[in-house]
Amino acid sequence: MCAPLTEKKRFLLLIAVFTLATASMRPSTTSFSPLLETIRTDLLISNTIVSLLAVIPILCNSLSALFASRIGVRWEPQQVIAVCLLTISAGTALRFVAHSPGLLMLTTVIVGIGTAIASPMFSGFVKKNFPRHMAIATGFYTLGIGIGASLGTGLTVPIQQMMNASWSVGLGVWFLFPFIGLLVWYPIVRRFASHAANRIAAPHPGRLPWRLPDARLAAAVYGLQGCTHFIVATWLAPIAQYRGFGVYAAGMVLTGYMIVQMICSFLISWAAQRTGNRFFWLLLSSCLMTLGVLPLMLLHSAMAPWLAAVLFGAGSGGLFTMGLLMPLDLTNSPEEASVWTALLQLSSSFLSALGPVLIGAIRDYTGGFESAYVALLVICVIQMAVVLRVRKLRKDGVRVNP
Repeated sequence: MCAPLTEKKRFLLLIAVFTLATASMRPSTTSFSPLLETIRTDLLISNTIVSLLAVIPILCNSLSALFASRIGVRWEPQQVIAVCLLTISAGTALRFVAHSPGLLMLTTVIVGIGTAIASPMFSGFVKKNFPRHMAIATGFYTLGIGIGASLGTGLTVPIQQMMNASWSVGLGVWFLFPFIGLLVWYPIVRRFASHAANRIAAPHPGRLPWRLPDARLAAAVYGLQGCTHFIVATWLAPIAQYRGFGVYAAGMVLTGYMIVQMICSFLISWAAQRTGNRFFWLLLSSCLMTLGVLPLMLLHSAMAPWLAAVLFGAGSGGLFTMGLLMPLDLTNSPEEASVWTALLQLSSSFLSALGPVLIGAIRDYTGGFESAYVALLVICVIQMAVVLRVRKLRKDGVRVNP
C-alpha cells in the first residue's frame, strides 16, 4: 500500500489537477477568436452573427446557472466537473464536421453548457478543499483559465496551418485537452479530495440569493468584468487586423492579452491573500481596464494594440480574480459558495453577451472601430463607478464597515 500523503503534498497534488482541469476547458471557447474572420468569410455571415459564436457560451451561462445552483447542493463538485469535462470534449469533437452555421452554433451550445455548469462547481471545490488558502487557490483557478485561453488563441492558427487543414479541424482538435483533463482529474480527486459526510447546504438550497445586497453587488462587479473581458477577447484580434496586422500577428496580440491576464490574476490573488485588502486590488484592476482603451483611441502606431493588450490583460485578470473571491469570502459553506457563484454567472451572462454583439453591431453600422472604442470606454467608466461601491474586506472574509 502507498503511504498516505502529507497535507502539503495533498495540497500540491490537488492544486495541480485543479489547475489542469480549469485549463483544459478553455481552448474550446477561445479558439474561435483568431478564426472569426476566416469563419465569417467562409460561411458568408455578418460580423454581428459571427460574434454570436463567442457569445453563445455566455448565454448558456444564464440557463445553466439555474441548474448549477441546484446541482451544487445535491452532488459533489468533483463529480459534476468530471461530467462537464466529458461534455466539453464531446461538443468540441463535433466541430470536425461542423461545416454550417447551425451545426457550428450547436457545438458551441454543448461546450457552453458544460463550461457553465462546471464554473460554480470550482468555487465549491475551492471552499471545501482549500479553506485557508482560498485566494491562492482562486489564483491557480484563474492561472489555469489563462493557460487554457492562451493556448486556444495562440496555437489554433499554427495548428491549422501545420496540418494544412480547414478551420473546423483547427477548432475540433482541442477535444483532446478536456478529455485528458478528465482522465487526470477524476481518479485523483476521487481519492484525495474532501468528501464531507455531513454536507452543509445553503440556507435555501438551490435558490439564488437575489435579495442579499452583497450578492447583488458581487454580481454587478462580475457582470461588468465579463462584459469588458469578452469584448476584448472577441474583438482585439479583429481590431489588430483592422490596423494592418496579419492573422497570425493579430492572434499573437490576443495571446499577449491572455498571458498578461493570466499572470496578473495570479499575482493579484497572491497580493490579496497577503494584504487582506480586497478593495484596493479591485479598484486598481478597474483603473487599468479603463486605461486600456486609451491607446486604441489616441495612438495610431503599431504599438497601440500591444499596449492595450497589456493594460486590458492586467485589469481583466485582477477583476476576474477579485470577483470570484467575493462569493468565497462572504459565504459559510462550499454549497453556498457554488450557489452564489451561480448567481454571479447568471447575472453576468446578459452583460457579457451584450458587449461583443454591441461592438459587432457598431462596426457593421460604421465600418470601423472608432465609435466602438468610445462605447468600451463608457462601459469601463460604469464599471469603475460600481467598484467604488464595494467596501473593504478583511482576509477572513468578514465585512468591514468603512
